[in-house]
Amino acid sequence: MQAARGGGAPRRQGASQSEEAAPVRPKIQETHSASVPQPQVPRDPHFRPGRAEMTNLTGYFPPAVKKLLRMIAAEEETTIQELMAEALNDLFAKRGKPEIAPRENAGEGRGGRRARTKSGDKLEARA
Repeated sequence: MQAARGGGAPRRQGASQSEEAAPVRPKIQETHSASVPQPQVPRDPHFRPGRAEMTNLTGYFPPAVKKLLRMIAAEEETTIQELMAEALNDLFAKRGKPEIAPRENAGEGRGGRRARTKSGDKLEARA
């Protein structure tokens, strides 16, 4: 009768619900060696040290806006991040606020990053 109500096999007599639900786990003996340091693994698998003090800003725009932004970034050999920082700082300046959006490569000309060859060698900055 119990199988009809619960939809499964009847329970073993004398077993509590928590005993049936909890899987049996083998006990693993933990060994800690003072001479071998344990690696520090962040809890978040997506953790990036360079983004530790940063926050994400997002917005929804038509696909053509993203396409044009990517084209400008490619033409100027820079990143969308750099273009967004430039745009935010321009907005802040227009409103009389401090330009606080950090720039990735502020001293390398208008385009930000310098072009590199496939081997990683730097090319001359674009004029």
